Formats: sequence, structure tokens, C-alpha cells
Amino acid sequence: MPAPYWSPSVLGCIERDSFSLHPSNRTALTSIANPPIRSKKSDAAAPITATLQTNQTLAQWSAFKQWHRVDLACGARPFYIDLWLWDRTRRVRARFVGPWSASRSLYNSFVTQATIEIERESIT
Repeated sequence: MPAPYWSPSVLGCIERDSFSLHPSNRTALTSIANPPIRSKKSDAAAPITATLQTNQTLAQWSAFKQWHRVDLACGARPFYIDLWLWDRTRRVRARFVGPWSASRSLYNSFVTQATIEIERESIT
């Protein structure tokens, strides 16, 4: 079964000014005996964390809740999303990190905030 897809028309568009990337470099210390050498290696495949915010109607917010709970098994499964990264739109594989939050801004409008983790291997 393919991974679910974030559809902007169903789940809401991500606000451009709210989206920010937070790259992380995971490092590991290794030690080799005879002669003892300590080195630090970086993991180039470390995921990129991104924060985002969407303005959703009541219908989009309800669809998002159901999509997150049913299709993503409360955020345990990954999904595909089209993001503008660097110079073009790229379809990347991501998953939610931690809980998302939503607050009502108007009677029929919600502001949803979330943090996602983008797999570097999916960025082509």
C-alpha cells in the first residue's frame, strides 16, 4: 500500500512564511585501537526537521484529523508531501514528529501547527 499523500485542497495549504527547515548533523565518535585514534563522523543521511503552519477551514481540519488518525496511524506512518525546497517543488517523504496543535481563529477557521521530519533520501 503506498504512503498517504498530503493534498493541499483537502488538508490545507502550508503558509509560506511559517515554514522553516532545521537541518541536523548527527555525529558519532569512533575509536580505533593500536594506535588509539578518535574520529568524529557525520551522518549525511540525517533527517531534516521542518516546522509548518496551515490555515484550515472546519472541513479541512476535520479531514486532517481523520487523515492523521486513520491513514497515518496517529502519525506513526510516513506520508508524501510536495514542498518547495531550494530551487523547485519536490515530492518528499516525511513523518510527524511529536503532536500537532490546532487553535480556532474564527468560527470556521483553524490554525494548525506541526513539526515534520523529512527523509533526506527522498530529496532528489
